[in-house]
Amino acid sequence: MARVPLAQESGPNTANWLFITTGTGNRPREVEIKTTENGKSTLSLRPITTEWVDLVLARVGDAVVSLYRPDGGIWWVGARWHRADLPDTLQWGIAAYTDWDSFGPLQTDPMAANEKVLKGKPDLRLSVDYVRFLQPRIPAGTDLLDPGSIKDDALIQSLTLG
Repeated sequence: MARVPLAQESGPNTANWLFITTGTGNRPREVEIKTTENGKSTLSLRPITTEWVDLVLARVGDAVVSLYRPDGGIWWVGARWHRADLPDTLQWGIAAYTDWDSFGPLQTDPMAANEKVLKGKPDLRLSVDYVRFLQPRIPAGTDLLDPGSIKDDALIQSLTLG
């Protein structure tokens, strides 16, 4: 997850962040890719067949890219976002959810979900093998947002160790 530090945001509809995560939603094996700008989120869910998955969230200038690779599989581009609204410095970290089943009907009503205190039984077991920060290897003049400027395989090569 990458987000604008909370001290720089105030009031409703000011959240600005991006993330890629796995193991959430209505299916146990999917990748969740989300961008939130001024409190409005855009979500994309991608089914996967493995429990383990490698995730990448990369920022180069105003471009942010998410990548994912199911265990033993190939890399996929999750999304390419233009986020000129983000400040130079962001907070980076791991996002985790717990007790999704307690949400019940609130799963489809985000306003109600954010206004109600749940009395479920939250539990969490999170396994993270590593977090790695890399310097992207992007050729000068490349527009990360344009698949015509850099195709998915070249983008993946530039943003991973592969």
